[in-house]
Amino acid sequence: IEAKSMDETTAKDKEIHTLLELVVEFYSRGCTFLPMDLKTSDSHKFQVIDGKLLPPFDTISGMGQTAAQSIVEARDQSEFLTITDFVERTKVSRTIADTMKQLGVFGDMPETDQMSLF
Repeated sequence: IEAKSMDETTAKDKEIHTLLELVVEFYSRGCTFLPMDLKTSDSHKFQVIDGKLLPPFDTISGMGQTAAQSIVEARDQSEFLTITDFVERTKVSRTIADTMKQLGVFGDMPETDQMSLF
């Protein structure tokens, strides 16, 4: 981002640059992040747990506040049994759910409740 000329730098680039500066400062002070947790993370607010920072759901790229809030509301009603159950009960798109899966948010949660014979 810093190598781009002023004409090439977008507002999004500037926003990301500021965020990356904060992350570098965070790590240089010896702080660490916890992995996002389906049972604990908030929709919008970072939480400090045992001196570590737990990110909220809306920090996932493409995740809006409404979708993030729907996770917390559905989680409060009952535990998610499968990733399919999660997608059906929240306003999270399948694409974002796949991103969450790649980030390890679902842990060892099964994709569906269907059993495979083979």
